[in-house]
Amino acid sequence: MSLTLGCMVRNERNHLPRLLEAATAHPDVIAEILILDTGSTDDTVALAEAAGARVLHLPGPLQRFDEARNHLLGNVTTDWLLFLDADEVPSEDMFDAVHRISQRPTGPPAVSFPRYNFFANGSFYLSTECKLLRLTARPTYSGAVAESVLPSLPEPPTETPAVLYHFGHTRPLAARIAKAEWYLDLMRRELASGSPRAGIARAAALIERSLGHFPAARDLVDQAIRLGGQNSRTDFVLGHVRRGEPGEWPARAEFEQALSQAPDDPAIVNLAAVTRLCDNDPAGARTLLAAAVRRWPHLPHLRLNLGLTLAALGRNAEALGHLDAVAAAHPAFRTETFAGRLEFDPWRSLMSETIPGYAGLDLHRAYLRELTSR
Repeated sequence: MSLTLGCMVRNERNHLPRLLEAATAHPDVIAEILILDTGSTDDTVALAEAAGARVLHLPGPLQRFDEARNHLLGNVTTDWLLFLDADEVPSEDMFDAVHRISQRPTGPPAVSFPRYNFFANGSFYLSTECKLLRLTARPTYSGAVAESVLPSLPEPPTETPAVLYHFGHTRPLAARIAKAEWYLDLMRRELASGSPRAGIARAAALIERSLGHFPAARDLVDQAIRLGGQNSRTDFVLGHVRRGEPGEWPARAEFEQALSQAPDDPAIVNLAAVTRLCDNDPAGARTLLAAAVRRWPHLPHLRLNLGLTLAALGRNAEALGHLDAVAAAHPAFRTETFAGRLEFDPWRSLMSETIPGYAGLDLHRAYLRELTSR
């Protein structure tokens, strides 16, 4: 069984080399690298070709993400496709998982992975992304933006604990805002069409929140409820939006409501715990996080937030042990740049799935190391 690494790019010279280096270091896993360029004006294409990739060019401007992805899909000649973004890098565990799954004579139609999305100041949030596709299942993407392959699959993707890292939010603030506004424009068009998706309304609400547009975000949550009903996902998104509103942690009620509906969702469990911690309930946060770490040991942010909670309880040595373990097993959590520290983004902490005052893994480790050495 053979596998292609596929990637859509446009002006990715600052990110693509890291992915190409990781991919070419695993020739036993990846038989071919297939790049679809959607209009680069820098040396992205030259970098891809120098790494041995086969480069395609989108025939015309990028107007719909599903059409571009399906164009790449139509040029894959292997049994499996690992569809990554230029600013993503698999962990070693993910490469191992991809190799193991793709070598089976039969397998699931698709596989999803937990993805950590990092900012340049060290903060992060978790998502789950379907990245590995078996071509005999005839996967097809749909949706102009926030495109999804899931409706075309004969069964839901299998979930694996191997982790994927995403560095797209480490771009400069101006680039992040421009991309957010572009996505919002595409989402507004879909929401005004005859077949809007509740998931698009939720995604647009989170983007509006990231720009500080809270009334617009609340309106989009209401639209998501009208389209798909009120459920744990809408409560989760509403909690994210309300994190930026004034008051004594008004988001706690939404996250607790989401937790009551979806206690098996680690993202919801985590933010319910974080809001408990920020609402002066570290004991309640510890109860949730300690159980979550035992249940989902492959998700390092749970252990990181447990460490911060233990620090709030004065258990500094235990806290430092958890943070050191995360740094050792997942160095990507040490991501930060000096420029990222300097830029002024008042809403970034609302996207991060840890405490609002999170200062980066290394700074918290250094502080706890100082406290425990006294």
